[in-house]
Amino acid sequence: FSMSDFLSFARGKGKLSVALFDVKEKELAKRYGIVSIGEEGRITGFQEKPADPQTTLASTGIYYLPGEDLEKVGEYLKTGLTKDAPGNFVRWVTEKHEAFGYVFTEGWYDIGDKRSLEKADIEYREREL
Repeated sequence: FSMSDFLSFARGKGKLSVALFDVKEKELAKRYGIVSIGEEGRITGFQEKPADPQTTLASTGIYYLPGEDLEKVGEYLKTGLTKDAPGNFVRWVTEKHEAFGYVFTEGWYDIGDKRSLEKADIEYREREL
């Protein structure tokens, strides 16, 4: 997907923004951090690997955090909440502040999944440069 489109969206919002991809299937959505969005892409909910996903919009693990919001990372770390999944930080931010999701339609590969990584490898090897 176009990183420049995502950055343009995120900079326009001036808030934490998350790149999202619609995995389309609820069963597949159970493997990801799942985001609900409202008007103008505002994040209204975040579930980390839910048993019953509210949507199929998966967080790709690509985030934009404007410089003036970097202090939120320190605030979050002081809460004692889990630090092992970035989605937990996103959920915490959205409970207190505005954050936005950018849904892209181009292909996405979850390189944390072996099959998806192999598929991406094959596709990129076959691409003409």
